[in-house]
Amino acid sequence: MGLTSASAAAYVAKKAGSSAPLTVTAVTPQKGPPGERITIYGSNLGGGTDPATPSTVTVGKLTAHLAPDAAVTDTHVKVIVPEVAGVVAAQVVTGAGQVALLPNAFEVTPAAPVLWPHENWG
Repeated sequence: MGLTSASAAAYVAKKAGSSAPLTVTAVTPQKGPPGERITIYGSNLGGGTDPATPSTVTVGKLTAHLAPDAAVTDTHVKVIVPEVAGVVAAQVVTGAGQVALLPNAFEVTPAAPVLWPHENWG
């Protein structure tokens, strides 16, 4: 028994509308200062959307910008940790509106102190 054109169209529309769930499973490294380059791992991170509506990433509720020469793929994205503090979540939102959150994903550590030359040094 074959599909009618109406049932075939409904089947195709349902398949096109269903996508793999978005997940965030890990962040590496797990701690570092603001400005650290981190990799967020998961599935469907690219969201299967066109480049006009890319996924966005937040770390500690602030936008994390893509690392230089990095791209969002379905399995990972490399971003720069924004100026946040504490143990923070990593979140990815696809252009299609799917949201995945990994609580307590990254521990922000203080930035290394900058040592300025002193006139009595060496």
